[in-house]
Amino acid sequence: MILAIKKSSISIKPYVQQEIDLERLIIKETKFFDDEECAEKEGYIPLYVLVSIRTIYTNKVVEIKHDYGVRYYKVNSLDDNLNVDPIEGYNYLYKAMSKPMMELLNKAKDTDYMFRLFVAMNSQPLVMGLYYSNKKQCPIIYAQVIFNDNSVNNLGNYVEGDCRLIDIKDMKDEGGLVEIEKLITILKEK
Repeated sequence: MILAIKKSSISIKPYVQQEIDLERLIIKETKFFDDEECAEKEGYIPLYVLVSIRTIYTNKVVEIKHDYGVRYYKVNSLDDNLNVDPIEGYNYLYKAMSKPMMELLNKAKDTDYMFRLFVAMNSQPLVMGLYYSNKKQCPIIYAQVIFNDNSVNNLGNYVEGDCRLIDIKDMKDEGGLVEIEKLITILKEK
């Protein structure tokens, strides 16, 4: 089953809508359907979550190599396999963010206690907003998992295969979701 959101509850905008009350939308305006066709019959559209992994002031981001270029995020559909009900709002979103994060850190196993401890002690999920730029695209909840700077070396140990940790200033524009990538910015300590 897929989680879908009522089309009439969201607006099409050419940027990530950060001012939106996502928790209310998840709790009040979503519903599970067997497939996309069933959702559309009732005026709903599938909802996705997109996750980037970055560090704070060392300004590193996980880059994923594909046949068609590089991306700085992983997208997943939202389904009922999370063992958390959408009525729980941000708890549901945080659980949903864990799947693409685990895929980006592909060396780690969900059952690996040391990895789970590392993530819990060194990262903070941050929901950035909703991206829904046109009717042909499904709405996407964009989030960043931010790792503290002391964890960079250990984080690098979990990134392998088609993923690597790079400097944000070295990001390439290769046809990804530009409005999403604009939010992966260089931060400086004050």
